Amino acid sequence: MNALGLSLRHLSFLGPNRNPATIAFGPGLNVVYGASDTGKSFIVDAIDFMLGGRGPLRDISQRVGYDRILLAFVAACGEQFTLLRSVDGGHFRLYEGLFSATAPVGEGQELSDQHSDRNDDNLSAFMLGKIGLTQKRIGKNRQNETLSLSFRNLARLVIINEEEIIQRRSPLADRTYTNDTLNMAVFKLLLTGVDDSALVSSKPSTPEEHSRDGQIELLDQLVAEAKQHIRDLAGPPGQLQEQLGRLDETMAKQGRHLAQSEAEYRLHAESESVTAICCHFAPLQACASE
Repeated sequence: MNALGLSLRHLSFLGPNRNPATIAFGPGLNVVYGASDTGKSFIVDAIDFMLGGRGPLRDISQRVGYDRILLAFVAACGEQFTLLRSVDGGHFRLYEGLFSATAPVGEGQELSDQHSDRNDDNLSAFMLGKIGLTQKRIGKNRQNETLSLSFRNLARLVIINEEEIIQRRSPLADRTYTNDTLNMAVFKLLLTGVDDSALVSSKPSTPEEHSRDGQIELLDQLVAEAKQHIRDLAGPPGQLQEQLGRLDETMAKQGRHLAQSEAEYRLHAESESVTAICCHFAPLQACASE
């Protein structure tokens, strides 16, 4: 029986007239650390993007000039391969071997970014095959309806960002019924190795109930996507707190500067008033003496 599993080895950014930017990973636990705004969260975003996340990749100043990303893997069986993708998203290209500082030569094998269980020419099916989870089904709602397992369902539980770590909730909870049901089904599959293929669907008895449930699921999905979009725009809470602290400090400095300027203005204004009065009364004193 072949060993199953995947390990990351390199994440690299390549671009014309730019030096390769690479972070290497070793076996076991890897810790990426550093000061704020140095790219730690961006590394997590890039890995998620290279595992099938929607593009384009979040833009930061350090990314300017780079147009391709490489993500290299070593399978538990010893196989080595590298995925290449444009920073703007779209399909992937698969190459044998590990690449980091230079781009692979040739066209490689094209893999679609859209999941399909009908063929193997997509990233999701390829990655699921490497971990022995192809053709699996997971329950999606209370009617026992199922859908084909996608690698994105696994990535959701494997890639945890800073925001999710500090929130006081289960990593399986997205706070929408549809997503929570999918997360629990995937988690159960990982723990037991048993999928939901045996479930028998019990669809709503009336078209109205079916329509209502479909609308609820759609609204749940829209709400989840909107929340994720807001989180992407806002950034990790830690960065927001630091930005707020810097804004408070800047406002305090500006306030002190304004108070000092106002005090100097009042001092000059009073001096000018006294001078004006003295100049005004001088001729009167002169006239009186005459």
